[in-house]
Amino acid sequence: MILYQIADAILIGKDVKRNKWADYLISAIRYSSESNNRIIAYLKVHMDEGDTVGESRTWAKDELLQAMAQGKTFATIQKDSKGNWKKGEDISITASSEIFIRSDQRKIPGDFLENLPGF
Repeated sequence: MILYQIADAILIGKDVKRNKWADYLISAIRYSSESNNRIIAYLKVHMDEGDTVGESRTWAKDELLQAMAQGKTFATIQKDSKGNWKKGEDISITASSEIFIRSDQRKIPGDFLENLPGF
């Protein structure tokens, strides 16, 4: 049955419904001008609507940290060569003397969201 649904979606040009990747998705970042590309100041954030990616909104890093403190989940996304969104990495928080957001598990100072473009 699933195979027929996928085939039908391809034939009529619809996206196949996918599972939600996270509560919110991050597609681009802007570093603080004072941080030597070490501290993210702003992010392009989209709601993950399950079968679609919502429009982007610019969030300050503090907004993301507040949402994560409330239990919201985040992942990175990028467009492939055909213009379709693809999931990247899940986002986590690391803390030492400051709080950082990272897409890897390294515990080093600085924000790091792999392969995202700037804006």
